Amino acid sequence: MDRELLDAGRRYLAAQNAYEQAPGGPNSAFFSVDGKGTDDRAITEGIFAAVGDDKVTVESVVTDKEHGKQFVTDVLTHNWTDDGKSALSMFRFGDQDATVENPADAQDVLTANRTGHIMSVVGEAMSTKEAWATLSNVPGTDNQSVGPLNPDLMRTISHSMAPYTADLAGLDQPDKPGFDTYHNGKSWIDPTGNNSYSGAANVFAVMNTDPEAGKYFNSAVLNQILNAESQFANDPTAPNSGKWLSTAGTLHGLLDKGLQLETIDEYHDQDKAAEAAYKQKVAAYDVFKASVNFASGYAGDFAKFTYWGMNSGGDAFKEAMIGPKPEGHSTPELHGVNFDRDYQQILAFRQDTYSLPTEFQRDFPWAFGADGKLLTYDQAMQKFGNNPQELKGYEAMFARLGGQDGNGNMMRNSYTDVVRKDG
Repeated sequence: MDRELLDAGRRYLAAQNAYEQAPGGPNSAFFSVDGKGTDDRAITEGIFAAVGDDKVTVESVVTDKEHGKQFVTDVLTHNWTDDGKSALSMFRFGDQDATVENPADAQDVLTANRTGHIMSVVGEAMSTKEAWATLSNVPGTDNQSVGPLNPDLMRTISHSMAPYTADLAGLDQPDKPGFDTYHNGKSWIDPTGNNSYSGAANVFAVMNTDPEAGKYFNSAVLNQILNAESQFANDPTAPNSGKWLSTAGTLHGLLDKGLQLETIDEYHDQDKAAEAAYKQKVAAYDVFKASVNFASGYAGDFAKFTYWGMNSGGDAFKEAMIGPKPEGHSTPELHGVNFDRDYQQILAFRQDTYSLPTEFQRDFPWAFGADGKLLTYDQAMQKFGNNPQELKGYEAMFARLGGQDGNGNMMRNSYTDVVRKDG
């Protein structure tokens, strides 16, 4: 019964959107329900509110190969009478629904797969250039994007998409199944296959069309970046440790590229867009910082780097994560991440928590104080006057931490792949 009701709602919504978003405006078309004209715009709200919590039904409709993605687009772009409150129940999940906590619990596994299936279709529906063009400028809404059009809906989707930030950067998460990014061997997050992740960047841009949705989603991105860097920082010589650096660099790039797409679309001015992007990152960092429970101590090695940075890194750690405040005529992606500062933070963590190779002090004396401790990045800058040759030393030291697999520039290269203009 719910399946039939939701499918009927899908068809009514498609017809209503076709009417409201008609090229000549809604007055150029005649809208009727069951053969009768109506002025009531709240046609489908009751349907979606009634069945939205039935995730079995929602999954069957959203993942339908013929209509699923278009249904998601219709939900996102409809001018809801309640800011999307009735529809958001379809994409609202429990805090742990995306994660398999007990692999032996069949219901737990089923719930996580279902959540992933639904949210992967939502992501895919946002991922193309055509999708971004529509979602950033919804027809018939005076150039509104989906954020201001349906803020409550977008905030719910932001929370539900947050567990999959690593997947959007190409890192499979076995404990979060169902978020499929490949169809017939082709990736929708990286459709060109050149590591630019243009599909994922469009998802990041859509998440930022509402400031509150973007703030929460971006804080989850920062959390995942630090988790990835922490995995490397705790064991740089582990097999495939470089994948964590690649993930961190890709996520840094997606954060900047998504913000660039959204802010340029909103402000149409390079300087204002860069300033807005920076403010969004500051807001996200503040949300993330507030979520870190300093009193709880380390949650295993996985969180050591995060706790170390928050406790001892201060503004330097913050700047390593979100970059400096942009100056005039700076685009968000070119002023986003100072990887030398990031490298210095990981090196300092290694020295404080474990150790650094003894030859580092001999080979890079400018980076150390008289006491043998690494200078802060700013102290080192003052010491050698921003000499670009010396700056390369951070990358050289960083590369030596992880052997000979190219770790020295893996984060930077992954970031560049995402933000390049021809991506």
